[in-house]
Amino acid sequence: MLVLRKVVADIAKLKVQAYLVLVLGLLYGCTKDDESNASQNQIDYFEVSQNGSSLDFYYGIRGEFDYFEIAFAEAGYDVKAEYADFFTTSNQERVEKPIRDLIFASDVVYHFWIRGVQENGKKTDWFGPKTINISSFCENPYALEFNGYIAWNYYDNENDASFYEVEYGAQGFEVGQGQKLSSNSETIFDLSLEKNKVYDAYVRAYCNIDLGHSAWVGPVSYFAEQNQNVCLEPYNLSYFTEYNFFGDPVGASISWKDDGNNKTYEFNLVGKHKSPESSAIESRSDYGTQITYTQISPNVNYDFYVRTVCLDGSKTAWVGPLNVKIQ
Repeated sequence: MLVLRKVVADIAKLKVQAYLVLVLGLLYGCTKDDESNASQNQIDYFEVSQNGSSLDFYYGIRGEFDYFEIAFAEAGYDVKAEYADFFTTSNQERVEKPIRDLIFASDVVYHFWIRGVQENGKKTDWFGPKTINISSFCENPYALEFNGYIAWNYYDNENDASFYEVEYGAQGFEVGQGQKLSSNSETIFDLSLEKNKVYDAYVRAYCNIDLGHSAWVGPVSYFAEQNQNVCLEPYNLSYFTEYNFFGDPVGASISWKDDGNNKTYEFNLVGKHKSPESSAIESRSDYGTQITYTQISPNVNYDFYVRTVCLDGSKTAWVGPLNVKIQ
């Protein structure tokens, strides 16, 4: 009986030992899994560089992250990453950020840190700081607008722009392949737009030989509901006689139509059967399609001609003659 009791006790002791081994093995396995997961989700390196008016952030990661927090603080202050301002990005490995968006001053040193945030909300430790001095740069235009004209702002920037470069074209065009314009002001009206087409526009500033250009800003898009400065010939020329208070004919008001809605026209009223270039050519550059002549004689035949001057400086053929006779 004593032997039997001893055997039973030994078996129980072995079961307890086996159970403890199993529990310890599971705990060790969980610990190893946690360590493995931690090593699989981490940031390996972090670099920051300035590219003109933008900052480029590069980071090497291990594992998967839902998004990243990039903190920043001026180097002259003793600010830790967890108390610094930050922005978030879901970009993996690289993100570009306009310096204007961060409200940084030039010639000031800043610290940067990064940490990754997993889908479950778990965060890595802050990696950093990385330090960079923000050099002076040609700032970007802002508040770009496209509404039949192209406009932007530069007022709040620290540096002055010498001039601006604008490029526009069919939606989706690549910068360098569009229509190029230069401007000393912050608005451009003289655009050539075809009805029922969508256009993109970009703008950049040029400051000086030291700072060079800003980055291109855009695109902004615009749907043209009607033609604007599309190089088409005028048509449907007509006139009516102007009379004074006494009913005497004193002039002729001549008009035309233009489906291209152009800004500039050249025209001339000449003697009957004369060439449109036989006397001084007149013009108007205000999108107007009408001209009034008062220094003409009643009961005399005149010929009127008009042509479109296109934005690129080319001209359509003369349209006419329209016979004009006031009486």
